[in-house]
Amino acid sequence: MSDNEMVAIVVSMLSMAGTVIMVSWAFFWSRAKRLASAQTGSLDPQISARLERIEMAVESIAVEVERISEGQRFTTKLLSNGGVSAVREGR
Repeated sequence: MSDNEMVAIVVSMLSMAGTVIMVSWAFFWSRAKRLASAQTGSLDPQISARLERIEMAVESIAVEVERISEGQRFTTKLLSNGGVSAVREGR
């Protein structure tokens, strides 16, 4: 067997292996997406209600954190402008 024939065989085998890997990946990817969509569509009503309550709790926590952050920014601004005396003087 010559070197050219050997290179051709190796290239052919690599091409076939790459094709098999890509086709397998596409098959398993579509299968996983199909299974994931089937699982999310059939949630238990109790789980769905609980997730809604968790979502509402997270949103209210986000609002409170924003209020705390705003208070912190205000306090930092007061302290950088000369502290409480700046508020009393009306700066």
